[in-house]
Amino acid sequence: MEDPAPDPGCRLSELREALLTEDGLKHISRLVTIGELALCFSHEVRTPLTLLLGHAYMMNKALPEDDPMRPHSDNVYHNGLRMKGMIDSMLNFGRRREKSTERCAPEELIEEAVRVVGPYFDNFKNPPIALQMNVANDCPEVAIARWEMVHVLVNLLTNAADAMAQSCKRLVTISAQQQDQGIVRFDVADTGSGIASECAERVFAPFFTTKGECGNGLGLYIARCTVEHHGGSIALQTGSCGTVFTVCLPTR
Repeated sequence: MEDPAPDPGCRLSELREALLTEDGLKHISRLVTIGELALCFSHEVRTPLTLLLGHAYMMNKALPEDDPMRPHSDNVYHNGLRMKGMIDSMLNFGRRREKSTERCAPEELIEEAVRVVGPYFDNFKNPPIALQMNVANDCPEVAIARWEMVHVLVNLLTNAADAMAQSCKRLVTISAQQQDQGIVRFDVADTGSGIASECAERVFAPFFTTKGECGNGLGLYIARCTVEHHGGSIALQTGSCGTVFTVCLPTR
């Protein structure tokens, strides 16, 4: 039996509950101001970023595959592409246009996300983060906006790393498999201490965060909105041995 479609009214009630307080109204006022500045910044930075991407592309072409600098230039190029995708999405926000989707192999999405978070994972030492990727051989392509879904996976991967900050064993596993006909399931698992039950029920709510001053409470909320806008779903399972976030996406 299929799960019921997400109720837009639930999301609106969550937003109303978060905003109808004095602190909430002050916070949304700051976010509106930041949003206006972000649009101006995005417009101004797009041209020089495109120029930098061109140079990074030519650098990649000039470097042999076995050159020790090649992984670094690849990182510059692919992170630049991700930034450009985010800037384009921000500038397109609010315009009346249909979302542009493409068919993507789950393995490509995972590899792209892992490439982006690689430098962030490198910040964790003693012990370092071990990463495992598992993609089923018969996993079909999904129809998505590529950079939006890469951003969702990046968000889940960085959250997984943060959740293991105090762990003696740091292992992140990201996998993809066909769950049902027409559905691909992505799992991102960590070996952290888990999320308290009272917090687990609220992690997808706007402005709720377990990271204190280091978080703004919007990452997982935006991830949920993005996944649901693609006709998918996102959920989590958590316990003392870690947390697993599951994203289900349609193949059509």
